[in-house]
Amino acid sequence: MTAARGANNDESTGRTISIPHDAHQRKPSDITCQIVKARLPHGRDNAKKSVDLIAETGLENRVFRKAVELLRLAGEPVISGDHGYFLVDLATPDGQREAARFLRQEGHRIRAIAKRLEPLKRSVAAAQEVGGGQIQVEGW
Repeated sequence: MTAARGANNDESTGRTISIPHDAHQRKPSDITCQIVKARLPHGRDNAKKSVDLIAETGLENRVFRKAVELLRLAGEPVISGDHGYFLVDLATPDGQREAARFLRQEGHRIRAIAKRLEPLKRSVAAAQEVGGGQIQVEGW
């Protein structure tokens, strides 16, 4: 069931709009994802910080980030970084460069996380050998 989490003014019409989402599961609805998409600016020069987008939409931080994740999983070219969030036009060279930059950035992040997990994985493996216990770490 969806419920209104917050309300704000639609700049284009001046009307107050309610932002629906599934408050119980903290999972954004399709409508919420579309509202987030509509608030995302186009191009790096127009990027908006998450705090500003959260304030504009009235969403909780987790719901906003989940909506962005769902948009990305649906193939929307949502880019983020220190500069903020924005959409790119993949039909343009600038958009393609921004997307490639984002992919590199995320690849570095993935490798850094994997590197930080290695010592813990070794410790878990050593503990299993010594203790004879079975610890199953999902995904490893």
